[in-house]
Amino acid sequence: MNQLGLLSLVFGLVQLKLAAWSFVLWQFLRDRDEFESIIALCGSSVLCMAIGILLRPYGGRSTAQVGRREAVMLVATSWIIGSFLAAFPYWFWAMLVGPDFPEQALATYSACYFEAMSGLTTCGATVLTDIESLPDGILLWRSLTQWIGGLGIVVLFVAILPSLGLGGKKLFMAESTGPSPKGIRPHARETARVLLTIYLSLTTLAIMLLLLSGMDLFDAINHAFTSVSTAGFSTRNASIAAFESRAVDLSLVLIMILSSVSFSLYYLMLKRDLRSLLQSTELRLFLALLVCGIIVTMSVLMVSGDPIQMINGSEEPASLLNAFFASLFTVTAMATTTGYCDANYATWSVLPLAIIFTLCFIGGCSGSTAGGAKVIRLWIVLRMTGGEIEREFRPNVIRPLKISRSAVDVSVKIAAAALFFGFLIIIGLLTISLMVFESDHGIDLTTAGSAALSSVCNIGPALGEVGPIDHYGWLSGPSKILLSIGMLLGRLELFAVLALFNANLWKSD
Repeated sequence: MNQLGLLSLVFGLVQLKLAAWSFVLWQFLRDRDEFESIIALCGSSVLCMAIGILLRPYGGRSTAQVGRREAVMLVATSWIIGSFLAAFPYWFWAMLVGPDFPEQALATYSACYFEAMSGLTTCGATVLTDIESLPDGILLWRSLTQWIGGLGIVVLFVAILPSLGLGGKKLFMAESTGPSPKGIRPHARETARVLLTIYLSLTTLAIMLLLLSGMDLFDAINHAFTSVSTAGFSTRNASIAAFESRAVDLSLVLIMILSSVSFSLYYLMLKRDLRSLLQSTELRLFLALLVCGIIVTMSVLMVSGDPIQMINGSEEPASLLNAFFASLFTVTAMATTTGYCDANYATWSVLPLAIIFTLCFIGGCSGSTAGGAKVIRLWIVLRMTGGEIEREFRPNVIRPLKISRSAVDVSVKIAAAALFFGFLIIIGLLTISLMVFESDHGIDLTTAGSAALSSVCNIGPALGEVGPIDHYGWLSGPSKILLSIGMLLGRLELFAVLALFNANLWKSD
């Protein structure tokens, strides 16, 4: 409990600093009314710190004796409670501006919780209908939640807080995505600090590139936060299409790809182990899938000859250059599960849509900020399937499964296959549940299925009524909570959350 209290205190302090920053913007730098934003952030800060003070005395002051059971529970509850706390600024602000304000999507707490969970899990799905009407303080908090969630709440705590003690390693590994990457050592705090340094470096690089591309400082900071975390919240209603800049598109493409590469490879590069980078099977496969997706999508756009519809309402002829940039940005944004929108891909034909959402399901590399089932798991499942096919006609042949010249342990193969198909099962269950909950609305299978896929794979935009030019605000409260659960399951890769419902977890050792 005391660690959750510490989380509450940290959130409260961050919100207080944002309130001070909003005051400076309001008084000296930008001509926007920040009064309600300042009050909302201050009120939320006080409440978060009060909760933190109440929780801190419980549970002792060290996690040195944290076991696997306690680590799993703390990781899962950190994201649930974190989203609960992160929703307060939205909720307070919505109550302060009242029913006459243009943006009313945050009027209910379920919508605020959805937005907060979408931020922390880096999903990027939004209930907002008029993003640009929000004050700068709320917009920056919205982007900051994605930046915090990108590397991971617990990883940030392991990197920064010495009070986690020996329990830090268990917490770190419980939250890490994908099979355990090479380079992660028993000194989890040291490794987490290196990952945080890499994360900060990528964020700084993103801000510099976006400033050089023509963005103002406020937009550059927000989009750096949401691109490095492969999350996708934007400060504009038309997302990236609002900037109408190829330089911005290319800068974001570079950052999204860099952020979807396993951070363990950057770790090894710092150790001057360049061979691991060159031999990385997962990286080569990720880049190959990305390039193939871009080429096929570009070819289809050119062959169809239909004008390319943009999110901002404009149209571009399907020339080689326009088709290339539309395919490059859209495929990269969706394959990395960032979910930025430039072209309105919902108007494209079936083949590019199938490619895009297949890549969304696969996601980025393990140990990166990207969502999805992860490229390495796809490779393991394909190799396992190929091995089983060969055993049908060569039953005595045993071929060890290797990745980057290292043999894959049996437990890793089983876990990869279980999660890969577990994603499919959860997506199917969420789809059916959405169709039941939204039966009065008449939701169609495309909308329900793509929304479920989007939540579990942490993508954001989907198809149908939750497509690139639409939002999730029209969903009922139960549906929003359901998708929020899907986001959490996807971000923590199912097992850390589902383990809480296993009776054996709570039995004495």
